[in-house]
Amino acid sequence: MTETEKKNKLAEAQTILAALAVETRLRLLVRLIPRELCVCELWPGIGEQSNISRHLARLRELGIVSMRKVGKRHLYRLADERVVRILRRFDLDGSEALPAVNGCQNCDSCD
Repeated sequence: MTETEKKNKLAEAQTILAALAVETRLRLLVRLIPRELCVCELWPGIGEQSNISRHLARLRELGIVSMRKVGKRHLYRLADERVVRILRRFDLDGSEALPAVNGCQNCDSCD
């Protein structure tokens, strides 16, 4: 690996780890470990929907999560397996780290 490649890898690691250092983002990612979720299933118990959307946008920019639209729904999933491995190293699997969400019932888009 060249010195430039090493610097690029270090910069990438720093960016990803900095994103994980923000509690709201970390909580969103933990919630996404087991499955893809609608945006309205993500925000309860974490924060305001507008704030969550801002964090999700940043995670998408970094390639950590991906989003697909199904009708009016915006479904998010973890897209970076390295992040999943990091979270699992801390025994975070999404099942007990956050309150359970019973289906997508929090917005008009998901009726």
